[in-house]
Order: sequence, then C-alpha cells, then structure tokens
Amino acid sequence: MRCGEVLSTVLLECAAAGMAACTLTHLIEIDESRDVVRSLIEQRGEPQVLIRAGIAPSMEGHQAPTPQNPLADVLKIR
Repeated sequence: MRCGEVLSTVLLECAAAGMAACTLTHLIEIDESRDVVRSLIEQRGEPQVLIRAGIAPSMEGHQAPTPQNPLADVLKIR
C-alpha cells in the first residue's frame, strides 16, 4: 500500500510540474532486471515499480496523429 501512496504522490507531482510520467512495472517482473534495479538502489528494499519522468517535447510543428479506426471496425463481440 505504501508503494501505491508514493507512486500516486510522484505522478501527481510530475503532472503539477508539467512533466510526463509513466510507470514501468514489467521490468520488475523478471528476476534479472529486478536485481539490476536493486543494485542501483544499493540493495535497500524490494523494487516495486520504475517511474520514467521527463519533459514531453512540444507538439508544435509535428504532424497530427494518425486518425483512429472506429471501434466497431476493430472490435467484434460475438
């Protein structure tokens, strides 16, 4: 639960600062990559999640995103 509280705080602080952030939990699922993260935090604690944060580039001057297909064209429920 503490991890979730801290994660929420970090993501909110990033948003308030105008930064982009995303979580990378899939890296922690593998023993080898978890060991790498553990070595970076000097063996303190058990890694739960990595957070990638930074300044998102300006969208000015970039092409508009590719339009998405309508949901009915890509999802069929039978």
